[in-house]
Amino acid sequence: MRLSLISIQEIESEATGSGSYLDNTFLGETYSRSSFETVSAGNTSSEEKDYSAEPKSVSGNDVPPEDVIYYSAVARMNRNSINNYIRALEGLQSIPDWKDSAKLIAECQEKIAYFNEEQEKENAEKKRRINKRLAVILPFAIIIFLIAAVALCYVFIYRPNAQYKQALASENSGDIVSAYETYIDLKGYKDSTERAEQIYEKYKAEKLRCAQAGDIVYFGSYEQDNDTSNGKEDLKWKVLKKDGSRLFVISEYAIDCAVFNKTEKAVTWETSSIRQYLNSSFLNLAFTASQQDKILSTTVTAEKNGNYDTNPGRDTVDKVFLLSISEAEEWLSEEQRQCMPTDLCIAKGCNKQKKSRFSSEYTICWLLRSPGNKATKVAYVQYDGIIRVVGANVTAAGSTIRPAMWIKIGD
Repeated sequence: MRLSLISIQEIESEATGSGSYLDNTFLGETYSRSSFETVSAGNTSSEEKDYSAEPKSVSGNDVPPEDVIYYSAVARMNRNSINNYIRALEGLQSIPDWKDSAKLIAECQEKIAYFNEEQEKENAEKKRRINKRLAVILPFAIIIFLIAAVALCYVFIYRPNAQYKQALASENSGDIVSAYETYIDLKGYKDSTERAEQIYEKYKAEKLRCAQAGDIVYFGSYEQDNDTSNGKEDLKWKVLKKDGSRLFVISEYAIDCAVFNKTEKAVTWETSSIRQYLNSSFLNLAFTASQQDKILSTTVTAEKNGNYDTNPGRDTVDKVFLLSISEAEEWLSEEQRQCMPTDLCIAKGCNKQKKSRFSSEYTICWLLRSPGNKATKVAYVQYDGIIRVVGANVTAAGSTIRPAMWIKIGD
């Protein structure tokens, strides 16, 4: 409902001369008629008015301060917002007996009450809509919370406890492999780590006995973490093939830096210094006498490089050897040929490259036994698992080795 406010003619009839009054005025200044425009033109100024200040003296053609307050309030009422009605009311209450201020005060109060009532209705409607949404969402939220709680209980309480009990049962029944691997999977749940350590030696022997192609087994030991104070670390081997009571294995990691030959000259696997090292120093460093008895002597073929007619030398009989080009292609996928170094290799300055831009892991180049494109070069596997048949110089530094061998697992 729009209030019927004072007309422009009524405002002009109050003046003693030409002109009428602006709204953007406040008590405390001296105002002349000539300084105002018509009230009906309105004013969008957001400046707050101070109706409480004492007026200055008025003389001559100066406008009475009561008129300033009065017509400013009228202009504010025409803007039809609760804030303007409140400010108009404040001004009119300071001149309650001036003209029809009493009537305008009542109209302001009525309008303010109306706006407050509308605001309360709007707030109530917002609250009703929120409650309606909550009535729909809350049950689903509770269900989701309960499902999540059950899932967390299963993952962190029920399943680990069930696995732990199963590992205990496996250990008690003599299934050491299953028990050990379950204890390790539990990652410290209860005393799983301590129990795994207690059966570790039994696990290594049993895992070696029942291993299948693709499994990881432990056999022998070699310095790998570059910390001699804690002794040698167990060597991990990837099983490439199981043939009855024999396992064909290759080291899971590149275990050491090495050159194919100490001097740069025409050389083959048969005459290389790396062959001599693997079948003497390495054999004695990494394996006990009983373990060496389990490593089978194997005919190592002198395979040609399929791309070049370089002399591969003669077949040899060795316990430990490096893979040929064809063996690396047959037994390992390109991804599996990507090999990580031990800390010892890194400390010795092996050529390494990050597996990916954001990875903290490295891959390295490792030697094969096949010749390269000439007798002074040897084939190798790159960081990305691709075989470089052209080869590198036999004395090239930074290369690493992944020994391979056949292990007897039967009696």
